[in-house]
Amino acid sequence: MIWDTFGSFHNILQNEQYKSSFQHQTLILTLKQRFWAHKHEENTVDQPFSTETTMLYELLAIHHLLEELHRIHCLKDRYNLNNSSVSLSS
Repeated sequence: MIWDTFGSFHNILQNEQYKSSFQHQTLILTLKQRFWAHKHEENTVDQPFSTETTMLYELLAIHHLLEELHRIHCLKDRYNLNNSSVSLSS
């Protein structure tokens, strides 16, 4: 699953709009479920997070950054579209 996630991240970064696929969203949902299950199990014992829980957290954090990158790209496109229409009407 971790290698699939890296491959999915790579595909998003190759997409000029940084848009994720349905398969990526499904993979992220599975990662979230595993993260919360591991975190819940670890809360029952007094120890730091396991390597797997930490890795899942980091993958979810990277996913969040990619969502922000997509959002910023959309805002940039909207800004460029608005500016081009303003300059055309002037």
